[in-house]
Amino acid sequence: MSRRLAASLLTLLVLGPAVAQAQNAITVSGIVTTRDDGLPLPGATVAIESLNIATTTDGEGRYRLEVPSSAAGQTVDLKASFAALNPRVVPVRLTTSLTHDFALGLGFHEEVTVGSRAVGAEAEKAVPVDIISARQIESTGLSETMQVIQKLAPSFNFPRPTITDGTDSVRPATLRSLGPDQVLVLINGKRRHTSALVHLNGSIGRGSTGVDLNAIPVSAIERIEVLRDGAAAQYGSDAIAGVINIITRSGAAPLNLTFKGGATTHSDGGLLDGGANYGFRIGRGALNVTAEYRDRNATNRAGNDPRDQIRAGDAGNNPVPQPNHHWGDADEQDMMTFADLTVPVGKSETTFFYGFGGWSKREGSHGGFYRRGLDARNWPQIYPLGYLPLIEPSIIDSSATLGIRGTKSQWFWDASAQYGHNSFEFNVTNSLNVSLGPAIPPNQTSFYAGTLQFNHFLVNRPVRPPQRRRGHGAAPRELPDRRRRARLLRRRHQPRSVREPGAPRRAGLPRLPSGQRGRREP
Repeated sequence: MSRRLAASLLTLLVLGPAVAQAQNAITVSGIVTTRDDGLPLPGATVAIESLNIATTTDGEGRYRLEVPSSAAGQTVDLKASFAALNPRVVPVRLTTSLTHDFALGLGFHEEVTVGSRAVGAEAEKAVPVDIISARQIESTGLSETMQVIQKLAPSFNFPRPTITDGTDSVRPATLRSLGPDQVLVLINGKRRHTSALVHLNGSIGRGSTGVDLNAIPVSAIERIEVLRDGAAAQYGSDAIAGVINIITRSGAAPLNLTFKGGATTHSDGGLLDGGANYGFRIGRGALNVTAEYRDRNATNRAGNDPRDQIRAGDAGNNPVPQPNHHWGDADEQDMMTFADLTVPVGKSETTFFYGFGGWSKREGSHGGFYRRGLDARNWPQIYPLGYLPLIEPSIIDSSATLGIRGTKSQWFWDASAQYGHNSFEFNVTNSLNVSLGPAIPPNQTSFYAGTLQFNHFLVNRPVRPPQRRRGHGAAPRELPDRRRRARLLRRRHQPRSVREPGAPRRAGLPRLPSGQRGRREP
């Protein structure tokens, strides 16, 4: 009897803590079904990746996760995924045992894949696609979209040109060292319009135009997909360098506020960035809205100018403030908005009306080459110490996409219309036109130097046949139907921003021949 009692006590001491821990464990359970027809999904994966806990659903689509009691009180991401369907991730708070059901459907955004646009083909792609998640974007602490991609994606280069005219405000980016216009940029799988500015003055990407990704607020980005190899086989010559697909935030979401600030170790380049994102229900659909403001001060790494400044022989002994040049980031203020709308059509939720777009405005200020007091391009009566002309562009970018897409008898169809607009207004301040003489008026210190505009319109009606399974023929090919129209416009500059034919010139230079148009002096 005593031996049996001792054995029972020993068993209780060994198994008691494990039983107590099992009783205190948090249970997460539910059912995973298809959104289109509500059928259970056996073999779907449900996981809490941060805790390294995962399971698969049974034959009835049910799952059950046992979470240690030590994780109580934590907020974690519960993820359900299944091949060829769009995964779902929901945040849950581990307080008590809870139940959450998932309904997985087709991904209603275009994934970046190679050779096929079939749903789920990304699982079998032959080349890597960089997926930059929202957490990775947040962890960088950066405020510009191009800086984020440069930080996290290999082969993406985002230089910082200076004294390059308008390129100081719309900086080009390259992928795999190819031109900015050889990178295809997609927003939610739809082509993004380019900037109106043609890069000149010896900068990276000279003679080309690229997409201004910094017009897209970082707060609006859900993830970024970067495809480098083999992109031209699917997307054509526009994607020789690769494809960048930016997926924006969508659906209902609680208010999320972000704030960033800082400065460089040289006590310049102060940054103030604030953003807000909120998604709310509209009937059975949802509208997600983002607004962001960024104020970035200029940086300057120029050295002192050792040359003569006001008169010959005064090098190193003159009242001109140094450094007189500007070499660094421009001063910029950005206002950006973006919205994403998704509304199901019908009770089956296999057809969706969608729309997304944004608007942004950027005001910049950056320097040209310094004109010394003794320079022939200066009138000392106006600028006795010389002057640094400032290029202050006003850049407006807007876009809108509306469409409807869905499935019918395993066919995927999509009809959409897009409009993109970018304008670049050149304003020159702290300058003069030497051909207008040493007096104000007729001379002046600020000029309107013209505006570049780019408009882009695209109608897209692709149809995708049913996907064939491996071993049953080739992968499906999309049947595209696209109409694209792009137009670049130029608004005339202020006449006084260029030399006037026949006007006198300083320092004994000959007159400009009558009828010959001179270059812009500022």
